Amino acid sequence: MKAYDKGRYSQLQGRPLPATAPPHLLRFEVVYTRARPLLRLTGLPVLTLADLPKPEVMAAIRENILIHWNATEHRHLMQESDFTGLSLSDAALLALADNTAFWEAMKKEQPESTYKRNRRRAKDLLGQRATASPYTDTLHQELAGMAPTPEAHI
Repeated sequence: MKAYDKGRYSQLQGRPLPATAPPHLLRFEVVYTRARPLLRLTGLPVLTLADLPKPEVMAAIRENILIHWNATEHRHLMQESDFTGLSLSDAALLALADNTAFWEAMKKEQPESTYKRNRRRAKDLLGQRATASPYTDTLHQELAGMAPTPEAHI
């Protein structure tokens, strides 16, 4: 699985997106390098390119993409968070909740019980205050658009 900012990637490649394109385009890919996971996913004994447009195959793939999306930790920009009503220590935990470098350093420096208690509290605060990823609705729309037409698999 990979996810990246397609607009930024295009700029780095020297092919900036057209001015009419949105400034940030999330590219979310689930890549299968072996057939076996797709066979388990679809329940078919053999899967060919001709099978991909079939509604039952597309439905299985759409469902699997959503499973991967929901299992992905979506970073929330804490600069825009509402810290109202929080103590200084809770506000600091919330501000650092999605900073992986901070938590990696603290794991090495703090007693395990202290680290786990603070990490759990930070995740709880983030869960209470974070908003849904703005890409979730877009992903559902795109997946709905993947539904093949009946004549696509003729």
